[in-house]
Amino acid sequence: VARRTPSQPIHRLLASDRMMKSALLCALVAMLTVAVDMNITDADGPCCTSCDAEGGFEKYYSIDKLHGFCGECCMKPKDFPKYKIFEPGLQKANDSTPCADFHYHNYTKTVTHGFWKIKMTLDLYAPDPEM
Repeated sequence: VARRTPSQPIHRLLASDRMMKSALLCALVAMLTVAVDMNITDADGPCCTSCDAEGGFEKYYSIDKLHGFCGECCMKPKDFPKYKIFEPGLQKANDSTPCADFHYHNYTKTVTHGFWKIKMTLDLYAPDPEM
């Protein structure tokens, strides 16, 4: 934290401190929004067809129209606000097949997005072919 000298105006010190905090916040957000896409080679297929209700996990989904996929994951409801920041389309599912409900039946792969303590493993589904 910068210290004010008697000859330094207080408003310059405050502006400098705010700029530093803003720059650090922007850097943190930029780091957190960079998603690491790691393929999981799981011989058993999808990870998230059912969620461990006894462990407190519930089904969530998000449709990413930019990349053309629907993703399904299992997470604890208390974690929803944290992940919603990075995935604005994230929704709680009403049943166990939210992607299929929106015409994304074709399982593509299981991936993990994020890093460190903010990461999520999810199944990706491609849209159904148009008839």
